[in-house]
Formats: sequence, C-alpha cells, structure tokens
Amino acid sequence: MIDEMKPVDWGIIGAAAVMAVGAFCPIARVPIIGPLTYVMGGKGDGIFVVGASMAIVLSVLFGYRRACALFAGGSLALMTTFLVKIVSGLGEIQTVAADMAKSSPIGAGLANLASMSFGLEWGWVPMFGGALMVMALALLDQVRLAKDGASDHDGSLHLGSSSASFASADRLIAQYLESAKAETAPAGRASPKTFGKRTCV
Repeated sequence: MIDEMKPVDWGIIGAAAVMAVGAFCPIARVPIIGPLTYVMGGKGDGIFVVGASMAIVLSVLFGYRRACALFAGGSLALMTTFLVKIVSGLGEIQTVAADMAKSSPIGAGLANLASMSFGLEWGWVPMFGGALMVMALALLDQVRLAKDGASDHDGSLHLGSSSASFASADRLIAQYLESAKAETAPAGRASPKTFGKRTCV
C-alpha cells in the first residue's frame, strides 16, 4: 500500500464511491413493476459496476492510478451499451403505440399511456459522472507525472552541460597559465638534471 494519500487519490476514491452508489439508484421506470436499479437485485450489470468501483479503490490504495482509468473505462462502456438498449426499447414502444393509434383509438390511448409510463431515471447521472471523474483524475495525474519527469530530465541535462562547460573553461584557464609561466621563465636558467631519465610530459 502507498504510504501517503494525495488529494487526487481521495478524489478518485470519492468518484468511485459515487459510481457504485449510482448502481443502486433508479435508472428506469416501468409500469406496474416500478423503478428499476442497475443492480436489479444482483441480476443486473450493476454488479460489475460495483465490482469495478471496488477495484478502483484497491488500485488507488496500492498506487496503480493508471489501472483506475481502465476500470472506469470498462464500466463506462458497459453502461453506455445498456443505456442504448433501453433507449432503443423505448423507441420501439413508441412505434407500437403509433401503429395502434391508426387502427384503434382505444388501443392507441392505452399504448400512449404505457409509453409515457416508461422512462429513464436519475441513477445514470452518478454512474456516468463518477466514471468520467475517475478517468479524468487518473489521466490528468499521469500527464502531470509525465511533465514533472520531463522537467527533471531537462534540468539534469542543463546542469550536466553547464558543469561540462565550466570544466572545459577551467582547463583552458589552466593551460593558459601554464603557457604564460613558461614564457616568463628566465632564458639562462638551467633545466634540472634528470640523469638521462625520461621525464613525463
């Protein structure tokens, strides 16, 4: 587990909790049955959303923020697929109601009443909002880390180049001082005897 929780970690955990709570909130209303949740008593796809929320929390606790975006993206794809199915089902109900209106006024009234009883509920808002927030926080944190790493790398390169230039400048100054000392040495001064030993230059 990570030693210290950052604000982005708490934000991801909070967004995952909102996504999990949304799975237990009403997502659709059906005549006679009433409002339906995404969990549907343990038989719906909401179980996967709750499981993904738990996986996101564990990923944050163990320091794998990039995995949080993957879990949230999978949940988002699952929820979008189910939402498209519900919307297409509502469209089919309205089509049936329009067909019945042409044949029987009484049947048309009942079909319109039934179609008005079907609809979407507010549970989609916390589910989609939580998943999008998890993805945004996780990806933005990765971008921030990448920028920090790039700036540190640039700083080390600049430092290395500057130190190298300082070292070359010191070497040039030392060579200049040695050459100046050799030129100012007295001409009649005898060189030290080496007794035939080869001196290192």
